[in-house]
Amino acid sequence: MATESKVSRSESIKRRKDGVKTRPFSGVVKLYVPKENWIKKLLEYGAIKIVTDENGNEKWKAMHSGKVLNKSDIEILSDYNAKVRGLFNYYCIADNAYVVGKFGRAMKYSMMKTFAFKYKTKVSKIKKKYMVNGDFTVNYETKQGTKTSTRCR
Repeated sequence: MATESKVSRSESIKRRKDGVKTRPFSGVVKLYVPKENWIKKLLEYGAIKIVTDENGNEKWKAMHSGKVLNKSDIEILSDYNAKVRGLFNYYCIADNAYVVGKFGRAMKYSMMKTFAFKYKTKVSKIKKKYMVNGDFTVNYETKQGTKTSTRCR
């Protein structure tokens, strides 16, 4: 994976505290997350499939992950969290790191499809069971008792 770098040619003027006008954004190197990179990761993980409709428009279809179906709920959640966190940590210094949120949403829906496939039900029922205050939450048992883990944002 690589980041894309550009040099800002901004002509925006900003006044410093001492009253002097400057162009602080001109000539600044900016790093960007290329869209192709995070889409390639989604395809690599099998989280989405890109299909074209009758008009030739691309549509993303979330896919379940067959590789983790035999794992426990907490292991599935941890696996998806690790993938999202890994991509975010790689690109966190980029000026458009917010696009990793789109990657995260696609992974979240893929995870819910995985749970639905595992339990042979619909995503809507998985949401009802696992969503707590807008967070996808999994309860699991430890020696100390029941603990809760949520999907990272």
